[in-house]
Amino acid sequence: MDISIIIPALNEEKYIGQCLESISRQEFSGTYDVIVGDGMSTDKTVAICEEYGAKVVIEPKHTISAGRAKACKAAKGKIIVSTDADIKAPKDWLEQVYSGFNGNVCTYGRIIPYDGSHLEKWVCENVMDKYLWFMDKVGKPVPIGSNLAFKRKAYEKIGGFNKNIITAEDLELTKRLSEVGTIAYNPNSIVYVSMRRVRKWGYPKYIKFHVTNAIKYYRTGKSHDSYEPIR
Repeated sequence: MDISIIIPALNEEKYIGQCLESISRQEFSGTYDVIVGDGMSTDKTVAICEEYGAKVVIEPKHTISAGRAKACKAAKGKIIVSTDADIKAPKDWLEQVYSGFNGNVCTYGRIIPYDGSHLEKWVCENVMDKYLWFMDKVGKPVPIGSNLAFKRKAYEKIGGFNKNIITAEDLELTKRLSEVGTIAYNPNSIVYVSMRRVRKWGYPKYIKFHVTNAIKYYRTGKSHDSYEPIR
């Protein structure tokens, strides 16, 4: 298997169908499978996953990091691609991810809202892109768990996702991956994401949470210990 796509999920019946539908339409020259780390959903999430042929593994801990870790444990692909239940992937996503490794152990790409305003899309396509590029160049990568890929052997070598943290599991993982190889920003790798958290929280809270979380992690090695579920 070339790629295993891992998705954490908990009561995502409103979104995961469109996510899996977009993944099923990939124009990828290699082989891939999908593994969902489900946090004991009580809605139709598991049934929808099975309808699309995704493998479902149950993780009772309910956190994003634990869901990602459980799915990774079942992965057989040479490359593991991490994403989220509310994304939509363009048809060339996996091809761009796979061809963009170039000797790196980990790459991460861009996110663009599929339900955002013209301004929001412009900011993500331009400002956010330059920010991710700059942080990569100064050696402070800011990977996004919804569009993150890494070699399975390197992942296993460092012990995988830390299941005991609530947020910043992507930052924590890539920091350890950087000790066994190089990490690179891949601007050609794009997924489209939902703005549901921004709509629920509002921009001040959303920006404050993520900026302070990144600063806190880079300064102390610890992240925020709560993350409100948004459904």
